[in-house]
Amino acid sequence: MEIFTRFNRKQIQDRQVDTLIGISKGLIADGKVDQSEAEFLLTWLAQSSLASDNPIIINLLEKLQVMLEDGVLDSDESAELFTLLHSITGDSSEFGELSKTTSLPINKPVPDAKEVNRNWRRFMKIYLLYMEKHYIIFIIIKIYIFF
Repeated sequence: MEIFTRFNRKQIQDRQVDTLIGISKGLIADGKVDQSEAEFLLTWLAQSSLASDNPIIINLLEKLQVMLEDGVLDSDESAELFTLLHSITGDSSEFGELSKTTSLPINKPVPDAKEVNRNWRRFMKIYLLYMEKHYIIFIIIKIYIFF
């Protein structure tokens, strides 16, 4: 990842999600998602995944690759993709009403609580070791400066 991308990661990810919501609204506007629309979305997701490691983009890309691995988007896959894109765009709004917020499907299905707890504990151990190491370095520097 180049330095510009690393430095602007948050802005890039925000723009990607905004663009994904707009693309999703356009794709589901006619009430269905067909083969060419799915292929367009796959291309956009693949290009966007190169610019950042946005989990929404990566997860949707992986799901769409599985749907299109046989080269055909069947009716069940189309309905599933439509439902997924609809959940990304949020509920329908009336004319003149502000768009309703979306509940991005990051945690569907809901992750196992035990696994989340295990990952959290692992993270905290690493964080505490990191902090302890830096605290010791801080003390050494203070001792060095004062003596």
